[in-house]
Amino acid sequence: MSKEKNKNNQTIKVVYGSVVTILLLFAGGMILGNEGTNDSVGLLLVIVALFISCVYQFYKSLIEKNKKWAIIDFLIVLLGSVILINIIF
Repeated sequence: MSKEKNKNNQTIKVVYGSVVTILLLFAGGMILGNEGTNDSVGLLLVIVALFISCVYQFYKSLIEKNKKWAIIDFLIVLLGSVILINIIF
């Protein structure tokens, strides 16, 4: 059971790293591009990458059974989701 749990954690870690890297690369391309209208989309991608990073930190806190940091990370994720919803709508 421990091998399966370790394999799942490794898979989540790889997917997290890949998604955040791709989002930041696209954001950098949009921000540094010639069109000025893409800057807002690039900044939105940076905010989404930070949101995903906070969600991953919350997940890690739950796995490590660190309740204090899990609550703090949850509040950060909640604040980030409110900000994203306000930006999108």
